[in-house]
Amino acid sequence: MSQNQDILTSSVKLTRANQQGLFNIASENSYDWSSPSNTEWAEGTLSDYLTLNYNNWIYAMNYNPINKIGRNFVVHLINENIYLQLKLISWTDRANGGGFSYSRTTPSLWGLSPNGQKTQDNTIQLNINSKKGTTNPVNENGKVN
Repeated sequence: MSQNQDILTSSVKLTRANQQGLFNIASENSYDWSSPSNTEWAEGTLSDYLTLNYNNWIYAMNYNPINKIGRNFVVHLINENIYLQLKLISWTDRANGGGFSYSRTTPSLWGLSPNGQKTQDNTIQLNINSKKGTTNPVNENGKVN
């Protein structure tokens, strides 16, 4: 469902099933260890994007995204050569549904995702649960406005 996706570009649409990790529904049907395709991830901030060590999502999360809540990541959209900063806000664990939320400081090239709401400081927050997506605008520190 498009309301459960963060559409970054036409070739990168992040989503999650009821368990496991994020995947790119524009080019993948489900999560696998190399997901999400066309992305590479590193813990850090955009100001350091050139010096970070990028890997796939699960390695960047150290195999446990729930332990990375509150941390900043830089996501490189490989084919488009776009870098964006993402802060993990929540993660539903242990096969209790596919809920997750994050804020990202770089807006989509194609306007807002169906669940994204742009704030005055150019931050978008996306909240997805296994049944319905919701949005809450946040500032650059991840705080709800």
